[in-house]
Amino acid sequence: MNNSITDILAVEDIEQKFEDIERVLGDVFPQARISRAKTVVEATDQLRDGEWQLLILDISMDIAPSASGPARGGHANLGGMDVVEEMFLTEREVPTVIVTGFDYFITTRSDLSSDAQTFSDIEAQAARWLGGSLLGCIRYGISGWEPKLRDALEKLA
Repeated sequence: MNNSITDILAVEDIEQKFEDIERVLGDVFPQARISRAKTVVEATDQLRDGEWQLLILDISMDIAPSASGPARGGHANLGGMDVVEEMFLTEREVPTVIVTGFDYFITTRSDLSSDAQTFSDIEAQAARWLGGSLLGCIRYGISGWEPKLRDALEKLA
């Protein structure tokens, strides 16, 4: 295993899920500094300002109050994909593992109707935008998610 990974950004808004992911990361990369972003805005800022060797990314995220989010904050079903799109547009390549707790995501289109995207849809879009930087997409909370995360992390070896 590549123990030279020292700086990891985990984008996760749920405390228990972050702790579970942090435990696996600590086992695989015991020397790493794990930083956390709890919102899409924090994630974008930290990605822009840091030199990360690994990104762990949730898809359904809180949005902090800001010019790019609702005035009182809120939730974006595909907020993590905003981070992926930003990485694509700015040509930022960081090895990334998506870890999400959902099988499908409701999206609202500009015509005020809604659509659903599946876990497979999200994985395919992330692969198009991130290319070889995408190490895997993992469905958190189902049996076997931890070994799948370890397998994805082993790709850095």
